[in-house]
Amino acid sequence: MDIKSLKDKLFNWGYYFVDIVTDEGEVSIRGDIVDIFPPNEEFAYRVSLFDDEIESIRKFDVENQKSFKEELESFTISASFLAFSDENLAVINEKI
Repeated sequence: MDIKSLKDKLFNWGYYFVDIVTDEGEVSIRGDIVDIFPPNEEFAYRVSLFDDEIESIRKFDVENQKSFKEELESFTISASFLAFSDENLAVINEKI
């Protein structure tokens, strides 16, 4: 998993980068832990990494920040607000 690419895509999709995820549309990247709360989901997801390999994916409760025991194979990340490609975002920024 390429963290820089993930950060860029999430930024382009309107996610807010925070220290601790507490609401939909937020993401937190702390070392080998990526927490993300996609819109329209009941729980957030915690991805544990080992270097650039995904070690585990679990849902977690934003109220107590504790992960559930069940590991997941995958999950879908949808755009939080608006989804722009790098090219579209560059054009918009240039026009601004």
